[in-house]
Amino acid sequence: MPSEHIRNLRLSWVFFGWFTAVALASLALLVLDRTGLLAGTPGGFLWGLSVMLAFLAGGAFTGYGVDAAPDLHGVAIALFSVVAWIVAALLASAFAPGSAGFASPLQPLVLLAIQAASAVLGARMGVRFRRR
Repeated sequence: MPSEHIRNLRLSWVFFGWFTAVALASLALLVLDRTGLLAGTPGGFLWGLSVMLAFLAGGAFTGYGVDAAPDLHGVAIALFSVVAWIVAALLASAFAPGSAGFASPLQPLVLLAIQAASAVLGARMGVRFRRR
């Protein structure tokens, strides 16, 4: 039984899980926006729920594919979002000065916590389902 060790971390699967999660979240948010459901929700509940379910699925795909270190893979998927946010912020400041960011300083931390918890839970589910 593989343990939570850094040598069991597969960065290609981390990227695959993150990309899957972002793609699913984007699809869900696009559908919610086009149906008009996203505009009427206070506090972005459906937005947060979409991100949570998408990272749960991305973590599950990664956990099923790797079958090792689900906690490390889940946290790495969420931390990859930090890298993506930094790159996006640098590009936005270079090409669109004065562009809007997060509404509050707490918002990205809450979003990162949701992503990490969902990706870890999804990776654990994927590993458990594969070992059945």
